[in-house]
Amino acid sequence: MRNYKTALLLLFISITCIAVTAITMRQVQTQGDPSKKQQQKITKAEFERQFPLTDYNAERPSDPVKRAKRKAISQKYNNADQAINENVDTIFSATDWEAGLPTLPVIKSQVIVLGKAVDAQAYLSDDKTAVYSEFTVTVDQILKNDTPNSILPQNTLIAQRSGGRVRLPSGRIVLQLTRGQGMPQVGRQYVLFLQADDNQNLNILTGYELKDDLIAVLDSPGSNHPIAKYNGVAQTVFFSDLQKAISDPVSTK
Repeated sequence: MRNYKTALLLLFISITCIAVTAITMRQVQTQGDPSKKQQQKITKAEFERQFPLTDYNAERPSDPVKRAKRKAISQKYNNADQAINENVDTIFSATDWEAGLPTLPVIKSQVIVLGKAVDAQAYLSDDKTAVYSEFTVTVDQILKNDTPNSILPQNTLIAQRSGGRVRLPSGRIVLQLTRGQGMPQVGRQYVLFLQADDNQNLNILTGYELKDDLIAVLDSPGSNHPIAKYNGVAQTVFFSDLQKAISDPVSTK
């Protein structure tokens, strides 16, 4: 009987060692795979904190010129399909922003820059039905500029994107976002593809983050979407392709 128990114990130890080894191997393989590194999941709270925050009753600029400029920008986001209210935590905007978007949207972008996000701030639309975010970006390199405005290295520009968080008077925080779109994070470096509106405000079409010598997509419209191609790809490959696309934009329609 003693020998039988000993055999069972040895068998259990052997199976346990095999299982632990298999788990460890999977962890090592994941750690050594750059593309899997970037697919690590984050919590809901961590995800929401990526979106800039504003207060519902935030004061408008006291300077008349700044106040008028903010009003003109904020009016673009008026008349949201679902207005911000106390009865929701999250509001999704299901636009078709990604439809027809190529891997490198050079033609669709008036401005393409390499730069670092140094500040982020959310604002309410003028009618307080929606929220949008502005990112201050220090420009390291101008890859394209088809606007009348001068953009110089080491200067900053403001890039806008629909979405953000609003703290209501009750204390409830409402997140408003567009399906599949992410937000640049302060302190991180990106290649941003920007569209200019009629007033030459720059809106983020999409972007790619430079991370550990690799590329990480800013947006996630789906693994089969063309922009997912560069997720986890070496920066050298990405920039080589980007320079070719800028030189011959017709090929990247």
